[in-house]
Amino acid sequence: MDNYLDEMERKVVDLENSPSEYAKEDMSVGVDIPNVSDIRKAARYAVQDVELSIDRIGGVVRMGGRIVRAAEDTRKELYERFTNQYQFEDLGPVNDPKSLIRDFTH
Repeated sequence: MDNYLDEMERKVVDLENSPSEYAKEDMSVGVDIPNVSDIRKAARYAVQDVELSIDRIGGVVRMGGRIVRAAEDTRKELYERFTNQYQFEDLGPVNDPKSLIRDFTH
């Protein structure tokens, strides 16, 4: 990006050093041509603002990724815990709801 800005700056300097006929007419009327250093500063500030925004967006995306991974790990852990830890043994046939309730109450 800096190479592009440097190239554009060179073009502006070249135009200021050798203005065209139109620019000469504009200068005679009193039209101000912007200062190259002001344009450079404005362009650099704009680039810095974009870079800062990109960094912030990247940070939010990384944080979101960490949250999704943590949620997935928690889901797996809870699934393992409830499928392995809470196994009911010796309850009889599960297809018979009456006997299942009877086994729970005794």
